Amino acid sequence: MNITEKILARASGRQKVSPDDVVFAKVDKVMVHDVSGPGVLKVFDKLKKQGINVDKLWDPSKVWVAEDHFVPSADKVSAENIVKLSNFTKNYGIAKHFKYGMGQYGICHTLSHEEALVLPGEVYVGGDSHTNTTGALGSFACGLGHTDVAYVLLNGQIWFKVPETLYFKLNGKLPEHVMAKDFILKIIGDITTEGGAYKAMQFGGTGISEMSVESRLTMCNMTTEAGAKNGIVEPDQKVVDYLTSRGDY
Repeated sequence: MNITEKILARASGRQKVSPDDVVFAKVDKVMVHDVSGPGVLKVFDKLKKQGINVDKLWDPSKVWVAEDHFVPSADKVSAENIVKLSNFTKNYGIAKHFKYGMGQYGICHTLSHEEALVLPGEVYVGGDSHTNTTGALGSFACGLGHTDVAYVLLNGQIWFKVPETLYFKLNGKLPEHVMAKDFILKIIGDITTEGGAYKAMQFGGTGISEMSVESRLTMCNMTTEAGAKNGIVEPDQKVVDYLTSRGDY
């Protein structure tokens, strides 16, 4: 099994999984922001009307909220969404709320690694298509829609179809003035924006080993533009050092 399959096998309690298997996997971390959060709350409201209890999250300590898309608020709707987020974190006991202007502000896709919120081998989902970014740490990271995020928040698990993996091997060093962004754009140009549709895009080789963690994050971030389910790099000592410098591990 490759790294994506190993992570999904662990999360679903299986010894082995293969592409196209459907698994019910436990989720380790969840992110919502000022766009997806209000959408999730609408799903909660619909569930309440159906008589489903939404008074308690599965584990508030594994959830964080970021204000990063519409801050500072430019209109009434955006401002109201921020208020909804604040009420959401308060009502559900979510301690990690990165509020704009409160000394904790950050982009959701950088908070995940800069604050060491996600670790290698974990299943991490977020209410944003570029959640793939964090796969550079060696996690299975992908974006979900409002309904799926709501389900995870309440149950701590979700189903996945195990994706087929496309492996991209980069050997040697990138030439001068060529960066990770150039490399991933070249790949997308070759396979097209549909070439990674519901696939795992894994990057490896000596060229990836030479890259900084930040460059790997750039690579995985743009797997979304190829339609991929997730982007991922096997973790190494660089990742360990990066995370230990930001958290107590």
